[in-house]
Amino acid sequence: EGNALLGEGNDIYRGRFGAVDGTVEGGNGDDVLNGGLRADSLDGGGGADLLRGRAGDDTLVGGFEDDRLFGGRGDDVIIPGEGVDMMKGGRDNDTFVFESFTDITPTGPTDHILDFRKGADLIDLSQMTPGTFAFSAKGFKGGGRESVTLAVRHGDTLVKIDFDGDGRLDGRFIVDDVKGLSAHDFIL
Repeated sequence: EGNALLGEGNDIYRGRFGAVDGTVEGGNGDDVLNGGLRADSLDGGGGADLLRGRAGDDTLVGGFEDDRLFGGRGDDVIIPGEGVDMMKGGRDNDTFVFESFTDITPTGPTDHILDFRKGADLIDLSQMTPGTFAFSAKGFKGGGRESVTLAVRHGDTLVKIDFDGDGRLDGRFIVDDVKGLSAHDFIL
């Protein structure tokens, strides 16, 4: 029982039957962390990590580089970090939690949610601002109001965020192969 810190190198962890009842943290290397049959808490730490929750209601936390976060079966919570992260919730009702505006940028490569299911999964942006984001299908609100708007391109949805209410793009990420997202798909 307790947490397991794997260290500075490139580590491989196989949880299988729930060997750790706590959080497994990869440290600073490029790690591969595999959960098991129970609810796992996997934190990649630094490095370009691969986290797989497998079965159970897992929590997967990306780190400071480009991570791949795959939930598996169960109601998973997937939290990307800095860097360009690829996320898959898997089956069941998953929540993709963006905790900080530093996790996404307005230009360059960006995070992707690869298997979002409307009506089952949620995108949680509520921790990015002390207030509540306004949702708008017609562009940013501006006027001091933080807002979220969407654009569909090539069958994918680009989620665009104005963190400071100035009416300009501050960050974005892509929800692959999904059109028709609405405010009901978000926790704002």
